Amino acid sequence: QPGTSLRAAGYTLYSSATIMVVSVGRGTHGFTLDPAIGEFVLSHPHIRVPARGQFYSLNDARYDDWPAGLQRYISAIRSGKGQSGKQYAARYICSLVADFHRT
Repeated sequence: QPGTSLRAAGYTLYSSATIMVVSVGRGTHGFTLDPAIGEFVLSHPHIRVPARGQFYSLNDARYDDWPAGLQRYISAIRSGKGQSGKQYAARYICSLVADFHRT
């Protein structure tokens, strides 16, 4: 189905805290499990993705296998020579949901 048919989306992240992020068409909100009461409590209302971040998430161990253009781009943003002039840092733990959430 096309994405326009989606009615809800979300994910749950199990880590030092259990966080559930959901959207039902009116913004995206994060809820943290409160083990004392056994319920999820709104902890991150109206989550927004920043226009430009400071992290990238790629498996650097495979750098030599990347296309030359990707190598140049990652080298540029690592050193602060990309379009924004910001120096980016890697965040990669090989778990799609956790990488997405942290980045």
